[in-house]
Amino acid sequence: CVTQPVEFTVNARNPPADGKVALSVNGKALAAGTLANGVYRATLPGSPTPGRYEVRAVSGGQSATSVVEVKPCPPTCAITASPLPVKTGKPLTVNLSGSRVSPGVTGGIKSARVELVDPKGVVVETLPMSTLTGDVVVRKAGIHTVRATVTDEAGQTSANTCEAQADVEGAACPCFSGPMSARSA
Repeated sequence: CVTQPVEFTVNARNPPADGKVALSVNGKALAAGTLANGVYRATLPGSPTPGRYEVRAVSGGQSATSVVEVKPCPPTCAITASPLPVKTGKPLTVNLSGSRVSPGVTGGIKSARVELVDPKGVVVETLPMSTLTGDVVVRKAGIHTVRATVTDEAGQTSANTCEAQADVEGAACPCFSGPMSARSA
C-alpha cells in the first residue's frame, strides 16, 4: 500500500573488499551502506503514489533488480447523522469519525466532503470539511440523502458508499381552530 515502508535484504556472493552497496529506485539513488558478512538490510520509505518501482542493488560490479508494486489502499468512509428526524432550518450533525485509513497506511483522515441531496436526487449543498464532524442546515422537508467521501493524508479518497438518510420534517405551522371574525372600523 502507499506510504508503507519496504524492507530489502541484499545478499552478495563474493562481496567486494570494500563491502559497499548502493540501492536505487527507478534509477534514482536512495540508500547506500556496507555489507556485513555479505548482507545489507535497508528500509525504504513508502511511496505516496501507486505504481511499479524498480529497485536496483549494486555492489562491486554485481547488480540485482527487484520490482515493487505499490497499490492504492483508499480509506473507508463511515457516516452517521443526527438528530433524526430533524426540523427544517435546524442543524443536522454529520459525523464521519468512524472513517478509517487502510491498515498499514500511515497518517489519518485529512479532510471530508459532504453532499446534501434532496428528495428529487439533486445535490443542493456541498460542504468541504476539515474536521470529521460538522453541521448542515436543511431548508426543505422530505427524505434527504447525506453522502460523503473522506481523503487520507496520502491524498487517497474513499470509494465505498457512504450515505445516511435524513428525514426532514417541516416546521410546525401556527394553526388556529375555531371561528375567526373580521372586525371593521
